[in-house]
Amino acid sequence: MWNWKKRLQIIIGLIVVVVSFGLLIGPYLQVSNTLSPPVAVTKTVTETVTETVTETITEADTDSDLIYEGPQGDETALPVEPANNLLDNPQPATNAKQEAQIVINAQAISEVGELVRFDLSKSVAQSFKWVMVPETTDFECFGRFAVFCAREPGTYTFIVAGAYGGTIDIAIHTLVVEGPPIPDIPLTVPDIQASLSEWVVYWCSVNKRPANEAERLAVSFERIAVQISAGTLQEASDIIEATAEANRAAVGDSLSGWMPVLQQLQTSMKKLAGQGKLSTPAQHEALWLDIAKGLRNYISLL
Repeated sequence: MWNWKKRLQIIIGLIVVVVSFGLLIGPYLQVSNTLSPPVAVTKTVTETVTETVTETITEADTDSDLIYEGPQGDETALPVEPANNLLDNPQPATNAKQEAQIVINAQAISEVGELVRFDLSKSVAQSFKWVMVPETTDFECFGRFAVFCAREPGTYTFIVAGAYGGTIDIAIHTLVVEGPPIPDIPLTVPDIQASLSEWVVYWCSVNKRPANEAERLAVSFERIAVQISAGTLQEASDIIEATAEANRAAVGDSLSGWMPVLQQLQTSMKKLAGQGKLSTPAQHEALWLDIAKGLRNYISLL
């Protein structure tokens, strides 16, 4: 007998095919003004698939078979608790059976480069399956949570399926991303002896970071450099801690989008420190200003 994970994968696969087909043929369909073609196709197939799968559930399928997909793709069987144990104030047991319910909490409109968060914490399910249409590497899911950052404007569809107690539910969320796309910049890998500012331009270009966020981050590094010069920050640990806090304040929820760049910076700093080239306050100040220069050089290319 198939387990829940395989069954959800098949269900989502069917929905993705039909949703994609609906989005392609939608403009050519003639329907009434009360319902747009893509929505009509999506809703009909979602209901049909849900009903079909629900009918195939047998008494042999138990909650102990459900698998939870964790943040690292690990699979952990979840223990089953009686419904009344899930309440802060236990209530007398009833004959009502708890059914799966997917509740997606996320914004419907965003800007290019903005980090969008998806929250399923109010959902009733022990197993989740996420699918995005169209597919992109800019979407990451972590069980009940997911994040997405669009590089181009457009309409993106997110499909979530969940199972609980022999029941299944499917929800669809549409996100409209507005604003100009982040332009492609011709990439030239810097020479191994290139300055850090040149590598910053390359790393930002690879990850297509927004200009407004790059500017705020440049200001952040410059302000830390000023504090180092004034003697307010002298110890390397204090400088790093102050920089991390300033960067979080500068880019806010978009910090995760900058992590590939910041991780590269961290690796370079560790290498310089190991070579004895990043030990004094003056060396930190010079490097911080060089990073800010690289961020502004990147902005000039956009």
